[in-house]
Amino acid sequence: FRKSSHELLDFVIKGNGSGIACEWLSRLVDEFGHRHLGSENLDKAIDYVVNGLKEDGFDNVHTEEVPDLPKWVRGDDIVEMIEPRVQRFNALAIDGCPPANVTAEAIVLQDLRQLKDHNVSGKIVVFAQKWMGYSKTAKYRRAAMKVQEIGAVGVLVKSITPYSLALPHTGSGARGSRIPALAITLEEADMLLRMQNRGKKIVIRLDIKSHPDGIVASRNILFEIRG
Repeated sequence: FRKSSHELLDFVIKGNGSGIACEWLSRLVDEFGHRHLGSENLDKAIDYVVNGLKEDGFDNVHTEEVPDLPKWVRGDDIVEMIEPRVQRFNALAIDGCPPANVTAEAIVLQDLRQLKDHNVSGKIVVFAQKWMGYSKTAKYRRAAMKVQEIGAVGVLVKSITPYSLALPHTGSGARGSRIPALAITLEEADMLLRMQNRGKKIVIRLDIKSHPDGIVASRNILFEIRG
């Protein structure tokens, strides 16, 4: 299949198909925005993709219901440092994050293995981990379950990306957590680490409105390419 594979790649990258996938994706993102599970945006996006597949001539285009899926709603969340000075952080709740209102001292760590050497009970754990590639770094976004077991009352995670313009980057990782879990920007996580290294006491307030919202059904999209 090498010849066919190369022909397909040439079509997509250099031929008449160049740019089609990017245009399709940009239209999906521009016109439907976020597509959280259980949202009207997701239902409209599914219908849009189904209609597009039919118009493009694919065979047996249809959807199948997927029941009993957890819905989560993003709220107006506040993450604010109140010591050693006041600064509101640019933060995004990690999918599954529960609501909370907690103020606590923060401890900044750079590695999950440091948890065994520090008492985090009653504290907000901030992970300012080093970038090790996405697959090796993404585990920090799932750290809420681990730190809640040893008494932490919240977790802030340095966004899982090597570059930033003071923008947080988030995703899944907090489903089932009992404590709030949010992503903060690279710049803010590194600042907190510097403050801690200078011996400063850091206190952070979390006022989280994001919350799980029951069980919903969604749909998978299926189609065929008949030979």
